[in-house]
Amino acid sequence: MEFINYLVGFEFPDPKYYGYEGPVLRIAESGFEILVCMPDISEAEVLEWQNRPIQYGLFVRDAIPFFVGEFAHNMYIDSSFNILQLEADQRKLWMDQIGGNVILFLIDSKTYRLKLIRPFAVSETFLSHLKTTLQLQENTYSSHLQVDKKILQIHEIYDNAKAMIETVAPYSA
Repeated sequence: MEFINYLVGFEFPDPKYYGYEGPVLRIAESGFEILVCMPDISEAEVLEWQNRPIQYGLFVRDAIPFFVGEFAHNMYIDSSFNILQLEADQRKLWMDQIGGNVILFLIDSKTYRLKLIRPFAVSETFLSHLKTTLQLQENTYSSHLQVDKKILQIHEIYDNAKAMIETVAPYSA
């Protein structure tokens, strides 16, 4: 495992998302990470993202789980899980070891500077529902491309706020 040093105020060390705007969900060793890339993030916005309780849930359609959340006032995000992006042995390992650790990275998309690192934990109920849905996803689709196509179709129907409202089980962190 490669150690990456994340420092607030400095350039985000993974150049893969340079210039991107929106949320990205990355599978991590003990849970997952959410990168939120937004332009021109003010200090007031950073404080709100840092201090406001996180309302989150799991929105599921067609065996596709979406992490949905409200991190700041009326700032809803959604990010999908595509477990088929991992090789079969990596999928099994991650599913067996998944923990509830989540790290939120708030990145200014114009400067690519890391503005905030906010770790939090999701509930055991959330994790159980996520695992069940990911196992269903693995048994439903034959490739990560099929999952990606379905994700695009779901996004055509549901926007972030609507997905959050329809989330079955809301949680707080």
